[in-house]
Amino acid sequence: MQAIELIVPLFVIIMVGYAFRKTRFVADTFVDDLNRIVFYIALPATLFVETSDMPGLSRDLAVAAGAMFVAITVTAFLALLVSFRIQPMRRGPFVQGTYRSNLAYLGLPVVSTLLGGQSLPIIAIGIAAGVTTNTVVSIVVLRLFQRDADAMSISHRLLDIAKNPLIIAIVLGLLVSALSVPVPSLALDTLSLFSRVSLPLILLVVGFRLSFRKIGGSLAAAFGSAMMKLIAMPLIMWAVLTWVFPAPSLVRATMVLLVAMPTAVVSQSFAEVFSADEQLAAAVVSVSTLAAAITIPVWSVLVAV
Repeated sequence: MQAIELIVPLFVIIMVGYAFRKTRFVADTFVDDLNRIVFYIALPATLFVETSDMPGLSRDLAVAAGAMFVAITVTAFLALLVSFRIQPMRRGPFVQGTYRSNLAYLGLPVVSTLLGGQSLPIIAIGIAAGVTTNTVVSIVVLRLFQRDADAMSISHRLLDIAKNPLIIAIVLGLLVSALSVPVPSLALDTLSLFSRVSLPLILLVVGFRLSFRKIGGSLAAAFGSAMMKLIAMPLIMWAVLTWVFPAPSLVRATMVLLVAMPTAVVSQSFAEVFSADEQLAAAVVSVSTLAAAITIPVWSVLVAV
């Protein structure tokens, strides 16, 4: 019950964002600008603050990063086997939808709300490992079924990892922490203010980006991909951190909930770049986001939040 009480307000804010788009309360250009503020300023500020002072967590963080890599690759492999039951053009988006979690825009606010501030350093490492692994695995998966090869898109996508402001903020924070570099209190206070406003803004952006127009004939495949994403992948993560890399309960709960997030919106842009079925990719995002309102509370209970 406590988990539901914590999660419901978050999904209410998401639906408020969706209502903003449907009623044209705000213009698309406003949300684009808001998204840039979140992506380039507010989220990086949050991640830097939480990774710049992490004494004694090095082993746990390494385990979390390794578990993220294993969970993504295992889920992708299993989904690849299942995908041969559907049309070739849809296989790439189907597989990508099963492992590409919305780590930053939903994982950060939802998991930190459920588990508290002590989970934030683990979330940051999970985001770094997830963004990197997701990008590489998605390139491989989508390339397998790509009709018109475009070598430049691969190099550009790999370069995006190095230029990603979230990755840069996490790396800088880890360096500051490892080298014990003192951060002026004025700078930390300023960054902390940005981090406080980031969570509701993120959820509004997620809601505004939701679209149910493209589900149509993609519902069956989208539902199958979403169920693997919301049920199979968290189960794989739990197994990895229980039996393969035994981890403290906080690390296990954080990482299971992170990968229990719905499919990331960026999977749509990847599908478009690799000439895959963008409609299915969009449908997986929408279906998984709706279903996550039910599955996330369940997982929070199972990991004893």
